Amino acid sequence: MLVKGETIQQTVEHVRLFSDERKPVGQLWVTNFRLIFREEEGGSVYNELRMPISQIGGVAKGRSNKTSLRVYCKNLITLHFSFSTAQDAKLIQKALGSSAGTNTVRGRKSVSPLPPTCFAVA
Repeated sequence: MLVKGETIQQTVEHVRLFSDERKPVGQLWVTNFRLIFREEEGGSVYNELRMPISQIGGVAKGRSNKTSLRVYCKNLITLHFSFSTAQDAKLIQKALGSSAGTNTVRGRKSVSPLPPTCFAVA
């Protein structure tokens, strides 16, 4: 599953990924190379989403509560995750920031120096 030289920075279980129709639950892994969401169903991997860290433009806490996190990707995809606890959300936010260096853009943690206009809130 991991490529040569890739190391796991943080892992959190029971994470919900909000998508258009489904709300799958699975594990979220942050490595030194990518963000991985593994949806498991019945003990086997059902679906897996992989996003290279270099494609993540910013990370912000959700608007409604401290247990959600939004990951803004450079390809204009926004991933919205919900965690069991606020501590889990903080661990992932910190791991994403430490994987590629951090900058603050409009109060959000950003892993690249993109202009503030790239982080417009929908």
